[in-house]
Amino acid sequence: AAAIVALHIGAFSSKKKKSSQAASEDVPVPPDTAKRVILDPKSAESLRSIKWRFGETGGASVLRLGSHFPRDSSDLAVGDLLSHINGVCVLDMPRAEIQAAWRKEQHRLPRFYLDFAAEVAAAH
Repeated sequence: AAAIVALHIGAFSSKKKKSSQAASEDVPVPPDTAKRVILDPKSAESLRSIKWRFGETGGASVLRLGSHFPRDSSDLAVGDLLSHINGVCVLDMPRAEIQAAWRKEQHRLPRFYLDFAAEVAAAH
């Protein structure tokens, strides 16, 4: 089993929340996840820090990491396959559906969770 790497990009609010509220906002790690990136949805730089390649038959993988992506903080690599956005499976979705899920999910929670598939991530 691959280790899960959690990467937090951008600044988060310093306001304290009730522990039950904070726990309900966390998204469980899906099975077969190798890497998790957590973005700040209020940071445009954070949201633009990963560039995507969309597959002809569906899915998305990392095309390139932008200049605001902290490369020394993560082993996220070109080719890693996006599996979930805030717990929503996007593995076989066409580009338009992935982009719609991205827009819908990026402001639903105080953090934006991106999970990457174990089998592709482990191949790097």
